[in-house]
Amino acid sequence: MDGAEVMSGMSEVGLPLPPPPPVPPGAFPAISPGYEKALPPSGLNREPNEGHTGHDGTPKGASGSSAPISPALARIPLPKKATRPSFGKLGRPSKLCMNHFKTSIVKWDDVYQYSVSIEPSVKDKKQCREIMKKLRETYGEAECGGKQGAYDGENCLFTSGSLSFNTKEFPVFLEDSKGSSYRPGDRDGKTGDSTSTHSPTGQEVFPKRRKTVSRGREFSVKIEFAATIRMKVIDDMMKGVMGKGDLDQETRALDALRVLDIVLRENASERGYLLVRDNFFHPELGPVGDLGEGVEAWRGYHSSIKPTGLGLTLNLDVTMTTILKPITVEKFLAEYFGVRDLNGLQARNWTKAKSILKGVKVETTHMSVSREHKISGFSDRAIRDLKFSRRVKDGEGNIGEEEISVQQYYSDVYMYTLRFPDLPALVSGNKKKATFLPLELCKIIAGQRYTKSLSSKQRQLQIAACKQSPQERQRICENAMEVSKYSSDKLIAEFGLKFESSLAGVTGRILRPPQLEFGHGRTEEPRDGRWNFNQKELKQGARIDTWAVAIFDGRCSDGQRIAESLVDCCCKRGMQMRQAAIVEKEPPSSQRFSPEQRVERMITALKQTKPVFILVILPDKDSPIYVPFKRFCEMKIGVVSQCMVKPRQLNDQYLGNLALKINLKMGGFNSPLSPRMVSCLGPSTIIFGMDVSHGSPGESSVPSIAAVVATKNWPDVFHYSTQVRIQPAKTEMIEGLHDSKGGMVKECLKAYYISCRSPNYRKPTQIIVYRHVQNWKKDIIPVSPSLLLKSDTILVSFLKALTIRCAMETFFQELLSTRTLATLTTMTFSSSLKLALLVRLVPRTITFS
Repeated sequence: MDGAEVMSGMSEVGLPLPPPPPVPPGAFPAISPGYEKALPPSGLNREPNEGHTGHDGTPKGASGSSAPISPALARIPLPKKATRPSFGKLGRPSKLCMNHFKTSIVKWDDVYQYSVSIEPSVKDKKQCREIMKKLRETYGEAECGGKQGAYDGENCLFTSGSLSFNTKEFPVFLEDSKGSSYRPGDRDGKTGDSTSTHSPTGQEVFPKRRKTVSRGREFSVKIEFAATIRMKVIDDMMKGVMGKGDLDQETRALDALRVLDIVLRENASERGYLLVRDNFFHPELGPVGDLGEGVEAWRGYHSSIKPTGLGLTLNLDVTMTTILKPITVEKFLAEYFGVRDLNGLQARNWTKAKSILKGVKVETTHMSVSREHKISGFSDRAIRDLKFSRRVKDGEGNIGEEEISVQQYYSDVYMYTLRFPDLPALVSGNKKKATFLPLELCKIIAGQRYTKSLSSKQRQLQIAACKQSPQERQRICENAMEVSKYSSDKLIAEFGLKFESSLAGVTGRILRPPQLEFGHGRTEEPRDGRWNFNQKELKQGARIDTWAVAIFDGRCSDGQRIAESLVDCCCKRGMQMRQAAIVEKEPPSSQRFSPEQRVERMITALKQTKPVFILVILPDKDSPIYVPFKRFCEMKIGVVSQCMVKPRQLNDQYLGNLALKINLKMGGFNSPLSPRMVSCLGPSTIIFGMDVSHGSPGESSVPSIAAVVATKNWPDVFHYSTQVRIQPAKTEMIEGLHDSKGGMVKECLKAYYISCRSPNYRKPTQIIVYRHVQNWKKDIIPVSPSLLLKSDTILVSFLKALTIRCAMETFFQELLSTRTLATLTTMTFSSSLKLALLVRLVPRTITFS
């Protein structure tokens, strides 16, 4: 239920509520862990969640974390959470301000959660909000006591204090803002238009009308009490020491805080902002940036209420999203493909256009009342060749059907001559009942997010638009408070929220910069976060014997000079690099082939020298050669490659940066931390990093890729072994960490064991895992029990949901059988939502069977 998840519980104030509906047969109450059962308010004879279930099967009003706990987990005594022993004192104190505004709650009234169901069912959150807005306007004062409430856009409504009813249904009539729904041939009822026209043969034509000709829809909205949320628990948690409260108390407090986040989203929705989770966007929130290729950037804000050491604060940050420009489809395609005449587009361009525009909403521009359509694709034939049937009446009054072309239809009915008769038409609707629309008569509706991957040029423009000085960022954040009008908003006041108008201040500490180590034992501490390699050598230079240069840039005629300059630069910095064995330039005739074929032809020309490294010179950053060349080198022949675009000036700084990348890829060290900096890691530590990458939004068939890296060559912590697995699309949980064959974790531990240069510490005494998690509520890192048989302490990411997979249950059962104490806690790393798993191991107990 997104941010609307709250734990169920009974009110402590005993407010009277109307009697609930009867309990369905077989229904059982479900109370989230940690919620105390209280006497029900007068008139109630059941638990509030009884008989109500959400979309995922969990009771409405209860968090998804109330899933049944396995018997093995239930027997584990949960010790208190690990806490921070003290605060650091090193460094020079400095006064700072942060993008947080101090927040207070001036009243602690309980919040009542109500289940909302709309019939007929509506999936669009925007339309759901419109229905609830209409309900408030119609029944707000009489039925809701003037309470506005915060609606999450799905099935939950939150009010400060109870409503006057427990269950009630409301009829709601939502007007259609687009006017009547006619087919294009109806001419939208223009003044003077007759209900029929005549075909070129003189027959009277009766255009079809939709069966549902109305100016709105009727809905039935049922509001039913689900749970009571005690907001005072936030104050109870904040009065204690953060992180030292019991898990149940913090869980209840976080659920109450989510209600306040929903209040902020409802406030943004009322102002007509585009909502994307906890972010909201609008053209009035900042200058609109032109990213080119039919895309623009809207500025917006992220807002959420956080418990901090300063108390409750409103975290307000600047954000940006990409939006399709509200222009005609004709102009969009011309801008996206960079052409003046759409007639020059090829078949692959139209395939690309379909993937970009599928699902995009457009409105017609040739009628007095525009109609909205959703693009499903493009026609297979030119619009001049498309025909459809319509009803006609002959001179004797008999009604028949006549076939007419789309081009002729627009000429007869709208007296419009198509400008692009040789191009495909936009297709709206399904295959059985498709509607064909000319490109130039359809305009993209404003405010639709562009979720495809940005090009290199678009990314550069977006980064440039996001660059802000600290002073400018402070001004924008403070201005956001004024724009949002939190201090005068009725809904904000209804829930008792009050915000300060200036940024919160904190005392920071400027730490001593880390010490870096270079060749020949030289060390240096960066200044202002910068350092350079002038008069310095690499810590460990790589050796490159046989290598090649592949040139795909037809304008590059000095490949041999580039190769010689690179060799000279690398050798000055401590690498051992011979002259290139071959410099191969692609002939102009090869450019007619596909990128994959061009890569294969180039590799065939280079393989006679058996290079261990290939320098690739591309014509531009968005070259179609990049991806297939990397794929071929990394996955087929196992050769390291480095791509570059020839700069205007080939100077030592550019070549030096290139040398740093090449040295790392070939196994060297550039400027690692000095041994003094890593002494805090203890006698033997391995550091893991885990993440999952998914396909672009909308690419549901592209599998997800899970990657795990881990340090090796201890006591160095700068070389990593890697493991990669493919898993089902959009799956955030890493599936290959541990399996019957060992899994990625075990393979990384083996690499650490083999490469460790300290014979007495080949088995790590400490493991640190950094896990970037998208959906942190459901992700738990499984670890092989065979690696932890007699472990000291295990700090596992224990999230409030105990939604444990079978592998995790087996893990805990084996721990119980060995009488090992498991300490479960949560460790989060600021805004990146990284979770850490820290495991201390007795070295002799690790096995690599």
